[in-house]
Amino acid sequence: MNKWVDIRSVICAFIATVLGIFMLLPNSALGAGLWLYEMATPDMGTASAGRGASAADASVVMFNPAGMTKLDRSQLFTGIQGGFLNTQFDVDESTFGGGDGGNAGDFIPAGSLAYVYSVNPKLKLGISAASFFGLGIEYDDDWAGRYFVKETSFLTFNISPGIGYRINKWLSLGGGATVLYAKLEQKTAINNQLTDPGVPDGEIKIDDDDVAYGFNLGTLFEPREDLRFSITSRSEV
Repeated sequence: MNKWVDIRSVICAFIATVLGIFMLLPNSALGAGLWLYEMATPDMGTASAGRGASAADASVVMFNPAGMTKLDRSQLFTGIQGGFLNTQFDVDESTFGGGDGGNAGDFIPAGSLAYVYSVNPKLKLGISAASFFGLGIEYDDDWAGRYFVKETSFLTFNISPGIGYRINKWLSLGGGATVLYAKLEQKTAINNQLTDPGVPDGEIKIDDDDVAYGFNLGTLFEPREDLRFSITSRSEV
């Protein structure tokens, strides 16, 4: 027992030292890319703090597959939510004429689904479906910036199967695959007045979709009953 406590103490001290060094060293700040944290999960109530280490329900498979090992049985999770986007454009002067376009935002429904299957106390399998990012705007037809963009939407849907395994009492590892579908649609007005005065605006539409693949990895450390933390990584998609 004493040897086990000593090993955990050494590991905790090592991890704390490494994290301390990285926190003290100056470095550049890098963006993580497009990411939407609000996916109708319970941890929205805590601003997603400790999301990778909380492992309170099946939604953990979306963020840290290693956290599935904290669930004592199979679980199904689903959630729905709604958001409202309010974006305005102020017009002082416009070369092409036109108004402010009104509110380009609207009501945005969203949701998520996750399931974890408990093979045994150490091995868990899971799958999740959600949208990690996406948005859309739509201005009025007479908007002053209609020749730059009138309407655009970027929608995504993600499916992530994962596996989590408890190595011992204080360490769990997990990994998963990512299958992401994305669809882009954009509309822009064409100024026909330059060539044919009196002719109404034309329109050009861009419409495309694609499927991409990636992976995500996770670890869950629990050196003490009152201390738990995680390290996660998600590949570029």
